[in-house]
Amino acid sequence: KMQTELAALLCTTNDSLVHSLLSAPDCGVSGCGVSVPVEGRTAPRNEPLRERLRLAVDAALPTRCPSGGEPVCSRSARERKLHEFEAAAGAELRSARAALQAAQQAARHEAAAPGEAAGQPSLKRVRKDRDRAAEAERLERERPPPLPRVEVALQTEGLPSWYEATVVGRAEGRCKVQLLLRDKDDALIIEGRDREEWVDDASVRPLPPRDEQWMPKPGELCEFLYLDGWWPVKVKRSHTTKSEGEKWEVVYEAHNAKHRATRDKLRPLRPSP
Repeated sequence: KMQTELAALLCTTNDSLVHSLLSAPDCGVSGCGVSVPVEGRTAPRNEPLRERLRLAVDAALPTRCPSGGEPVCSRSARERKLHEFEAAAGAELRSARAALQAAQQAARHEAAAPGEAAGQPSLKRVRKDRDRAAEAERLERERPPPLPRVEVALQTEGLPSWYEATVVGRAEGRCKVQLLLRDKDDALIIEGRDREEWVDDASVRPLPPRDEQWMPKPGELCEFLYLDGWWPVKVKRSHTTKSEGEKWEVVYEAHNAKHRATRDKLRPLRPSP
């Protein structure tokens, strides 16, 4: 009981109180070598706590001064007993805090998801998952079908570069197309060009199939994917590193622009329209 009381006491007091108790002057009896509180000293704000701590130590060491004064003890014995009390109180406090944290965590878990304590999802979570699945199905049904795609040649430096597009209109021998991004059905905007433009039928072709067996060779002409378009380039050499794997150095000869490309950015050259 005394250790429990001291544990609560140490939670509210501080080190200065303990030091002030340990540094009390001698009782004044010749040869006693003990320490007692000085009467008339200004009491600190937490005097009741200090008095309880002193009484706990006096009860543990009921030694009386030879002059018959108050129950006191030597400074060394007093300090040793206080250290023992502090160690015991600290162990009890740590155990109590751990139990309190476990209880608080269990209470929060039970309040947030009462059904999950028995291994079952809470009703609120079941409803939320069901609503999310229904919303995903609705969006999938309302999603418009993908646009039909073709490739259109845009002449640059006398060389055609191929872009994916969709046909939005037709006239005799001509097509009105809108360029598209490769990964979604959004318009591809190129500076200096209209959002939709007319091109000859000869500049439009179906999307070519992907050739998984083809591998670039030095000196070969092929097409390089750059800024959402396929550009004609010449393969110079290949490079292999542990960090990047195999890459090919290619050059766009119209501007002598060199690039390094992975296999998925290259494809065999198809005849120009």
